[in-house]
Amino acid sequence: MNLLTRLALKGPLITLLAMLIVMIGGAFTLTRLQVELFPDVDFPLITLTTVHPDVDAEGVLEQITIPLEESLSGIAGVETIRSVSSDGISIIMAEFEFGSDMNVAAKDVSQNLQQVSLPDGVQLPRAARLSLTEIPIFQLSVLRLAGSDEIGNVLQLVTAEILPELQDVTGVFSADVPMSTRAGMTITRTNGRSSVPVTIVKEPDANTISVVNGITQKIDGLVSRLPSDVDIITVVNQAPSIQASIDSLKRESLLGAFIAIAIIFAFLRSVRPTIVTSISIPVSILGALIVMGWQGMTLNMMTLGGLAIAIGRVVDDSIVVLENVYRHIQEGGDKVRATLEATSEVAGAITTSTLTTIAVFLPLAFMGGIIGTFFVPFALTVTYALLVSLVVALTIVPVLASVFIRQGDILGKNETWLQRTYTRVIHWALSHKLATLGVALALFVGSFGLLRFIPQSFLPNVGDDFLTAQITLPLGTSLDTVLEEVIEVESVLGQLRTDGVVETFQITMGRSIFPGQGGAGPRGSNAANLSIRLADGEKIVDIAELLRQVLAGNKRTIVVNQAQGGPGNSNMLELVLTGSNYEEVTYTAEKIVVALQDIEGLERVGNAASPITGGYAQINRVNGMRSVTITGSITGSNTQRINRVVSNKIEQIGLPTGVQLETGGLFADISEAFAQMAKAMLFGIILIYLVMVVRMRSLRTPFVIILSLPLASIGALGALFITQRTLGLPALIGMLMLIGLVVTNAIVLVSFVEQLRSRGLNFYEALIQGGQSRLRPILMTAFTTSFALLPLAIIVTDGGIISAELATVAIGGLMTSTFLTLVVIPVVYSLLRRSPSPKRTIARE
Repeated sequence: MNLLTRLALKGPLITLLAMLIVMIGGAFTLTRLQVELFPDVDFPLITLTTVHPDVDAEGVLEQITIPLEESLSGIAGVETIRSVSSDGISIIMAEFEFGSDMNVAAKDVSQNLQQVSLPDGVQLPRAARLSLTEIPIFQLSVLRLAGSDEIGNVLQLVTAEILPELQDVTGVFSADVPMSTRAGMTITRTNGRSSVPVTIVKEPDANTISVVNGITQKIDGLVSRLPSDVDIITVVNQAPSIQASIDSLKRESLLGAFIAIAIIFAFLRSVRPTIVTSISIPVSILGALIVMGWQGMTLNMMTLGGLAIAIGRVVDDSIVVLENVYRHIQEGGDKVRATLEATSEVAGAITTSTLTTIAVFLPLAFMGGIIGTFFVPFALTVTYALLVSLVVALTIVPVLASVFIRQGDILGKNETWLQRTYTRVIHWALSHKLATLGVALALFVGSFGLLRFIPQSFLPNVGDDFLTAQITLPLGTSLDTVLEEVIEVESVLGQLRTDGVVETFQITMGRSIFPGQGGAGPRGSNAANLSIRLADGEKIVDIAELLRQVLAGNKRTIVVNQAQGGPGNSNMLELVLTGSNYEEVTYTAEKIVVALQDIEGLERVGNAASPITGGYAQINRVNGMRSVTITGSITGSNTQRINRVVSNKIEQIGLPTGVQLETGGLFADISEAFAQMAKAMLFGIILIYLVMVVRMRSLRTPFVIILSLPLASIGALGALFITQRTLGLPALIGMLMLIGLVVTNAIVLVSFVEQLRSRGLNFYEALIQGGQSRLRPILMTAFTTSFALLPLAIIVTDGGIISAELATVAIGGLMTSTFLTLVVIPVVYSLLRRSPSPKRTIARE
């Protein structure tokens, strides 16, 4: 590292030219990156859907489902095979081990299907894979404004005139009418009239916003050529929400950067040192963008969130370097030599702290599961920014400091007051070690007592203008009766649309080919699903509650939820019961359903245990055994509390011998997230310790630094408790990131204490002087990082995973850990080194 600084100082013009090239190259790359909502995740799931008209569920099971299940069972990597057999339809979902090559898996499935013999007239199903790139980016409905609902003619018009035009748009992979509509199994109504839905999927490497712009231009041209009584209504358009979310993160990132610069200026109170330090922010971020472009990454919520999080951290190394350079320049002598010596003095500490911060993200890449896959782009983005910031701190900052920093640039009055106060505190702490550690331990243990008062969930709701709902009528209700109820609901929604509250609404009735299509759970002929897009500026929570009240009826029940998004995000309760004795399984399922009916925050609990559900037969199987799935909609915010209540109810009922229960849905998401993040944190701590052992060539000193980590939980949990924000996946990612941030301060402090001791200072002199000298850079880095995250914590936006919860945890943890680190770590350090009592040393001095 000394060589890197030496070369930069020898060729300052080349160094500054390289900085300029990085900034221009990063800005150019930013304009070339593809834009999407989330990174592409290939889910380990293959679905086979087979239609066999005029055959009942038992016939579908025997003739189609079982042969297809047997063809899948021998394929490598298959973990679970689930199937739903109902009148005329077989649906099979093969779940593979996460990390399986799904291209190979799909090929194996297709090959095995060729060996299956199906009844005459039944075509072999296509192996359909689930990927975020296959989720429609645009959905529209075509309807006639006047006259009779000639839906057959509209379908013909869509097929002949509209679909070819949309498929011709650059970047469109497919534009099609859903299979269930084509087969006449579902009825779709948009804004109160019968309609034909069209879904559009983009090519994997296409820019969502560019594709949508092309689609809207094409639709504008179609409207002018189609009959005047035909209307095309946009139901779903991902582009505005993507653009709004990205613009919001950009604004918060820029605001965070300006706040960080203001904090630096508040500490340094001089323009030139502030500029020298702050240059690391744009250079690091733009440098990271160059690497992202080289790696073929996209600009999405995860990568942009990584950049937003990194803004506060990338300046830390530069702060430490600049502050030390200034101290050396004040001592006089040659500025270039003083700069080199000052940078060399802290190079080891900032390198270690940067590597430890990076190391904490490494387990995410090996975590497995959808969470690990989803967060790899986030971790890589932060890593790239931090590595560039380290290079900037060791090259560009020393060059600029040697040119622009002068004696007297940084005022010291505020620093003297801080040092004087800190000196009194650290003297007291070293003289009262047990009391100091006792207070820290009490705060640490007490923070975990707050867990019971903190809401827990998986992910925050995503989609600030979209609601989904399901209308359910008694079993056996005819489709005509459902239509009457739907028309009544439409009249209410139509009035809300006239009032400017609702922009568009779509209702789908009839049998759904896929379980959960269009709403919360499998839909039979006794149910209808709603998609409601609100007008801009409407409060989602208030409108959802209003709809629950005004849409409910004597015959119908309705469940309204905010649209969900993100990796595996769902608001569903899912309990799967399997066993060899199906009668026992169904009896147990019915008892559980009754027990769960009155749980607050859990609605529409039901099961598919009866042979006839929603007017049609449905046979569920898991790995070849008959099963019953209990479903419900979770409307409460504290899902972990609901989980505990559900578990207690099931425990009271008890499961008969031979009956197994598998938890799915939101509860399974939470359990998996907490378990995986616990592993990631443990591995991250181990990696951090190993990195410090290698860098410091010591076992005990890194252990002292590791002991600063528990101090972060005090502020992290305290901040969630005060704000009543949710402890979920975003907060857990914040805690993982906090591990890397917290050790940075301890490394800077302990490393300098070790240097002072190597120069001959006695133990307590080194602790006192080291704390005094490193007080300002430690406070500067902590406050800069925290205040840079403040916009993300305060401005609650539709950011999904990179949300206010993540920033809240990071800020709270940094605040408490920073102040406690400055006091507690010296005490721990003194105990592990077994040095003489501070009272005797202080008295002797």
